[in-house]
Amino acid sequence: MQGSFLDIFCGTSKGTKSSKFLEEIDSVMPWYRINKLLSKWKDANTGRKGFSPETMFRMSLLKDFYGLSDADTEELINDRISFRRFMKIDISCPAPDETTLCRFRAWLTENNLQEKLFNLVNKYLDKKGFFVKKGSLVDATIVEAPMNKNNGEKDWIDKEASSTKKGSRWYRGYKIHADIDPAHTLFAGVLTTTAKVADITCLEPLLSGATESVIADKGYYSQELKRQLRSQGIHCGILDKAPKGKKLSNSQRKRNKKLSSARAFVEHPFNVIKNWFKFKKVRYVGIVKNTAHVFMLAMMHNIYKVRKLLEPELSIA
Repeated sequence: MQGSFLDIFCGTSKGTKSSKFLEEIDSVMPWYRINKLLSKWKDANTGRKGFSPETMFRMSLLKDFYGLSDADTEELINDRISFRRFMKIDISCPAPDETTLCRFRAWLTENNLQEKLFNLVNKYLDKKGFFVKKGSLVDATIVEAPMNKNNGEKDWIDKEASSTKKGSRWYRGYKIHADIDPAHTLFAGVLTTTAKVADITCLEPLLSGATESVIADKGYYSQELKRQLRSQGIHCGILDKAPKGKKLSNSQRKRNKKLSSARAFVEHPFNVIKNWFKFKKVRYVGIVKNTAHVFMLAMMHNIYKVRKLLEPELSIA
């Protein structure tokens, strides 16, 4: 695409922090593979020329990298040169509106494409040598659902969300269960449930099976699970849990302390999606939409984490 005079002029100016970050992401994304996966998208807006799946996917990335609403994403694309350059839209051309973005996201969700994008990017990174698969760091984090307050009473917007108690506080929302590859702390697997689901029930479906050890907190502890992992030749690094009314032995406490230092790395990916991507509360209503969003965030985290270690990707396979 040939840029306008203003685009060319802006391209010679000193890059901002945002523009440099987006250039890094743009250069390492496996665009050929992504475009092939999204090739069936058709913009239903018949009033003007439709937008390509790549354009819409780039818009989705901007929305989630910066934790924006659909309306704010549309506004900032029309306001920021760095966003337009990432979208590859000439300054004189119209940008997709929030309705088109919402329709594109719904199409992704209906076709389970966020999970497929997550798997596609992980397969790409695996070929680049970023998944060592020597261990799994397993943990879960709670993301709260939004709430309306009418006349001082709680009114939960999302009826599918559930409640759980952590420490002395109650939370209502969803849980992200993650299998983290410790080599580069990347999401190897991700599972979304409502908040009340017990962590231990998600361990087996979460693990890919290609691991030599499993490290997790005491919420995943059971003697049966311990025996099962060992029978498969997998080192069990799950923290010991004291039986009711009893205390851990000195050796168990020392073991837990040693494992906790290794397990702490699982918090890094959660920190990125919650604080950098501003995912402290779920943005959608219902388990289906929120599951799709978590897959999208996990895929973005993995690219974000290794972007400076990847060689720029060519536009062909």
